[in-house]
Amino acid sequence: MKQKPHTLKGDLAHLPAALAPLTALDHWLLWRWELRRGIWTKPPYTTGGGRAKNNDPATWAPYQAALAAADGGNGGSFDGIGFALLDTPFDVVDLDHCLDPATGQIDEWARIWIDAAGGAYIERTPSGEGLRIIAGTSGGEKLHRKWQIRGAREKAAIEIYRSAERYITITGLQVGACERLGQVNGLLDQIRTYFGAQHRGREREQSQDNLTLRWIIDALGPFELDPCASLHGSPCATHVIRPPADGLALRWPPEMLVRLNPPFDGYQVAKWIQRPADHGNGIALLHARTETAWFRPCWKHASAILFMAKRIAFCRADGTAQSANSGAPPVLIAFGDLAKHRLASSGILGALIHDWDWITAGAPDSKSPMISISLR
Repeated sequence: MKQKPHTLKGDLAHLPAALAPLTALDHWLLWRWELRRGIWTKPPYTTGGGRAKNNDPATWAPYQAALAAADGGNGGSFDGIGFALLDTPFDVVDLDHCLDPATGQIDEWARIWIDAAGGAYIERTPSGEGLRIIAGTSGGEKLHRKWQIRGAREKAAIEIYRSAERYITITGLQVGACERLGQVNGLLDQIRTYFGAQHRGREREQSQDNLTLRWIIDALGPFELDPCASLHGSPCATHVIRPPADGLALRWPPEMLVRLNPPFDGYQVAKWIQRPADHGNGIALLHARTETAWFRPCWKHASAILFMAKRIAFCRADGTAQSANSGAPPVLIAFGDLAKHRLASSGILGALIHDWDWITAGAPDSKSPMISISLR
């Protein structure tokens, strides 16, 4: 028989002040570990010892009643207390298997969403291996979704709740110093949008969350800034900007050499490529769509362009290559003298061009002027 999991919990009789809005509601119940089909589960119970239901308020109780039962009242032997979320004004995010239980070190993928949550209340879960974010909400549709985290610890996952027919455990083991439960507007929607897009992309096997092959980064680096980093995978620069942060909205220090691998989507790449052209110090990996309007900033502002000899296959978060290649010839664009030198000395096979003249012709109001590139 499997050993019962060790359970973390704080002083349940004196929960952190930020949880006062929860203790004011009669949505409390109890839970205990039970082994079912070889897996330890946490079914909910009433203060009287019967089974509670996530969708039945008659089986819930005031906080003080749940606390008394957890301390041994009514003959119960429970491992903790919980809170039913149905019809409550709270947004909740579970970050499963996101930290080292021995050191408390939080994995980077989870840290991103903790930072995005601002001053929300955060606590450790009973297993000691997860974190829970709780915040107020101004309303919105009922939500309950869960996604596995690729390239992370085993069973790592993110789960979101809003007014769902679920209960959450409460340990009181606060992380951080939140004293008042505030709102984190849009966090659940950001998470749903990000992971929903990834899921749809995997179904199409054409996810926009492409990771550059490490040998390309090693040949061109080191880099100081990656403003369009994937949520998954190891960092490709000293400083990275990952979702939900907006790398286009944040400042790019001019002294930092930028590495840019934007989404290979015609509607998204256009807004990304003008930024490194203005920044003037970095290297971008793109499709060689030289005839498109979004490629014009490359012709106008780049210091060098390397047309790679072969198409490449991007990699997954675990470092393995995707089954199909990028679907178009790849090109590396250098902006600035340092980036130009990096391209020239990289050893990457292909055709390197530099020192050209940009010429446009046609009517001034033409939407598609003729473009001539003249090599010097």
